[in-house]
Amino acid sequence: MRVGNSTSNYQTFSDTSETIYYRDEEGDRQHKRGGHTFKAGIDYDFTENDLFSFNAQYMLRDRSRSNDANYTRYTNLNTDTLFYDTNGENKDDETSYDFTSTYIHKFDKKGHELQISGTYSAEDETETDYTKLDPLSDTLIIEETLFETTESHKLGTFQADYVQPFG
Repeated sequence: MRVGNSTSNYQTFSDTSETIYYRDEEGDRQHKRGGHTFKAGIDYDFTENDLFSFNAQYMLRDRSRSNDANYTRYTNLNTDTLFYDTNGENKDDETSYDFTSTYIHKFDKKGHELQISGTYSAEDETETDYTKLDPLSDTLIIEETLFETTESHKLGTFQADYVQPFG
């Protein structure tokens, strides 16, 4: 886990006016990432000419980021200064798995063989994003947003090859 704090000062200049916009930020950040992978496989020779292989992999990954920051916004025109606090958290969770199998048959003729292989992969991912913006004012409204995105991918392949040497 990484934990830290930050201080930033931004200035934005306008091409159409004399106004300079300032934003000062001070806050704390946190970032955590984890993951686990499990693999297993087997190779089996039925005969000297018949080989079979199977492999599987399962992965879990997660990541989270959070921040708590105080902002000050103002301009060079001596207008009101706006103070606000923001809190945010972003999380990703992902699960995936892969299966691969191969069968090889070597024929009696030298160099001739049949290869049959197949794969199947799947992945599920969920991302959650939360933000709260508090303008620290009696006249402005606290804004909260929450987004959740879910994705799922699946892919399978099948292939058969007959190998025959030239000549």
